[in-house]
Amino acid sequence: MKKESTNKIYMSRREAADYTGLSYHFIRKGTENGTIPFIMSGNRFLVNVPLLLKQLEERSEQECS
Repeated sequence: MKKESTNKIYMSRREAADYTGLSYHFIRKGTENGTIPFIMSGNRFLVNVPLLLKQLEERSEQECS
């Protein structure tokens, strides 16, 4: 469930899960297998949340078509 709007592009996996309403497990697996856009900062996974939301929206539109 989306909380409030944010200007942050990159979020930790936990923050991204809280912000998008997706489970932490889903975010973690997606970053590990490359299906969720992220960058590494040291040993931290930082999720590109706007790009993730765009991917989810496109998938949703494809399934509805």
